[in-house]
Amino acid sequence: MLTRPKLIFVLLLVFGVCGCEQNSVPDAFRSPSATMDTSRQQDLKQGLSFLNRLDEFDQFEVQQKILYHLSQWMKRQSADPNWSPDALVLDSGMVAPGDLVPLQLNPYDMQVLQEATWLRDVSRTVVELNTPSPDIQRLIDASVERVGESTGGDLAHAIQLFDWTVRNLMLDHDFEVGETLRQQPIVLEAWECLLLGRGTAMEKSRVFMLLARQLGLPAVLLGVEDESAVKPWLTAVLLGDQLFLFDMILGMPVLDETGAVTTLEQVLEKPEILVEMASQAGVDVAFTAEQIGAGDPNSVVAVIDATPGYLSQRMQLLEKQLMGDEKMVLSVAPASIAGRLIDSGQINSVGIWGLPYEGFMIRSEIQQQPPLLRWLTAEHGIYDGSTPFPLRRARLLHLRGQFDKTDDAFGARQLYLECRPSNANIEQIGEQLVQQVETSEATPAQIEEYRGRIEAIFERIKLNASFWLGTIAFERAEYESASRYFQTRVLESASENRWTSTAKYNLGRCWEAIAIRDDNLDAKNRAIEIYRSVVDSPWTPICTLRASRLEQ
Repeated sequence: MLTRPKLIFVLLLVFGVCGCEQNSVPDAFRSPSATMDTSRQQDLKQGLSFLNRLDEFDQFEVQQKILYHLSQWMKRQSADPNWSPDALVLDSGMVAPGDLVPLQLNPYDMQVLQEATWLRDVSRTVVELNTPSPDIQRLIDASVERVGESTGGDLAHAIQLFDWTVRNLMLDHDFEVGETLRQQPIVLEAWECLLLGRGTAMEKSRVFMLLARQLGLPAVLLGVEDESAVKPWLTAVLLGDQLFLFDMILGMPVLDETGAVTTLEQVLEKPEILVEMASQAGVDVAFTAEQIGAGDPNSVVAVIDATPGYLSQRMQLLEKQLMGDEKMVLSVAPASIAGRLIDSGQINSVGIWGLPYEGFMIRSEIQQQPPLLRWLTAEHGIYDGSTPFPLRRARLLHLRGQFDKTDDAFGARQLYLECRPSNANIEQIGEQLVQQVETSEATPAQIEEYRGRIEAIFERIKLNASFWLGTIAFERAEYESASRYFQTRVLESASENRWTSTAKYNLGRCWEAIAIRDDNLDAKNRAIEIYRSVVDSPWTPICTLRASRLEQ
């Protein structure tokens, strides 16, 4: 088993920066029914109601309401005397078993519930509402034909979730100084990746794995043992006894000669599949045939995402109460997944993924790292309600799949449009805020600096809204409309911005979809040109691979 030094779980996480506070719930937050001797089902219903309407409330207040009501419900539950922590988790030494047993909810659990809610909503929207682009539909058809209908449905869902993750989240370098990328080493939580729309390849892999979990599809990260260390490799979805491979670094599933998603068994037998894919992307193959064992499973290991929230007795208990539209996955059984992996005969060693735990440790020391704290605060700042634009609510409705206006409320599209004021309006709103500062004792230089920060924040909000309007249009198969958002509203709005490479990739996808849909050679050539224009970016191998395949 893969093991790491024992890590004492820290509750700090993100609460000192952007989460709820660990204090008692003010009486003002308690509904009349909650202060009375209500039934446990009423408290459960109330807590879940707030959880499913996060966009309607102040984020800090609603987390306290959820915590209060679900805590009241949890107090009336009985612990299972036969319950014990997962055996693989105990072997890993990463979690203190005593943290997993209590039925008492804590603020960290609110983040777990929020994250699971968003993951559930995204996974449902992707497979139930979104229209696969023509290239993805072609990939789905080829894969279903190869594996059969029984496995094909689940594999199709995995393909859709992977593609959504690639397209919707900006791809960061791990750590790099600069406005557009990471200035400090930090591991974003999955919910942060969804909210902020960004992540490294490993963080995006984690989002994909957790989205798959919500649909009951076990997903793991594969690695290769090299000189006593384990190097990350590919994400894999376990269907039956086969591991289907997805490469987040290259932004594409690993495909066989028929155009279907390939399996680990195939790659172990024929490593040339990976060599060809890397060559088309213009990069060196991640591991040679010798390094992946040339068919020897002893060199390939798997790690499972299993953080304390998904391992606790209280979350397992709550998950059992969720039915219908409220149903979501709040637990994971690593030992059971490990057993299936070992039984497949392709994996010899299974452990718990250490990346999330490294993130916990960084968060526990964040107050001692001012640059890191400032970076994270700035990233969350445009979503905290302190600006005059409804970006947070628009984003949450987007994640929920509520794109369009209903009888009584705006959808994500309408709210994103509100986040796209004209440049004149941006200057006017900024000037009003500056005037408030001018009445203070601020110097002219400080006032100008403040003006610049305000305008930069508003421009970021506008760019984010424009990009996500493009993704919504793409997912509704409105490729011409999506291309206009990516081209005109994002790429042409500034010579270079944080969305440039991501928008170019998505613009290329629009023209690729049009090319396949209409059998349009000009659209195909335009897609190739756009992909080839992405240089010196973490998106470069992804775009180069797609261009190479279109040119074949």
